Amino acid sequence: YEKLSSPPSSSYLFLTLATAAFGLGADYFIYRFLSKKAQESGSQTLAANAAEKKGDILTSAMVFVGLFLNFMAVPYVEGAVTMIIAILLLKIGLETLKEAVFALMDVSPGEEIEKKVYQAAKRVAGIEEIKYLRLRQAGSFVFGEICVGVRRQIDIHRLQSLREEIEGSVKKAVPEIDSFSVRVEPFK
Repeated sequence: YEKLSSPPSSSYLFLTLATAAFGLGADYFIYRFLSKKAQESGSQTLAANAAEKKGDILTSAMVFVGLFLNFMAVPYVEGAVTMIIAILLLKIGLETLKEAVFALMDVSPGEEIEKKVYQAAKRVAGIEEIKYLRLRQAGSFVFGEICVGVRRQIDIHRLQSLREEIEGSVKKAVPEIDSFSVRVEPFK
């Protein structure tokens, strides 16, 4: 209770606020750098670090505001800001945990990527139907398998080139795909 209602205990207002502002600026630039590198590389570790830095930015901003209001002798500010920061950090931690668990479970990479893969495979000349498409994400990599139907009269050499064309088309459309298997069956 004393922390919630006590008056400010420091007389170094400018130095304290300048330190909080500097920390806020540094966190912002580190967040931007980590976010950019995470997008470029597809690294979940960098994305998690960027999310953590985003939390640091919000925390630093709240500390700055809390310090300023505390120096203005507004009651209950320090305790309220501390509780908000704790809730914010808990939320960020749970979001990071959720993403890590999904990465370990090999979840689907999402509808958008599935549509891109489907369309890239369907564009290849000679494909009559797509029987199934299976994609899974493991970390920053996507693995896939597709089964396509072709006319019965296609020779074996054309079948092999169809497989290569499909794989190339899919990997060009979705660069995150690390491994992609193509199965060819007769069209019915």
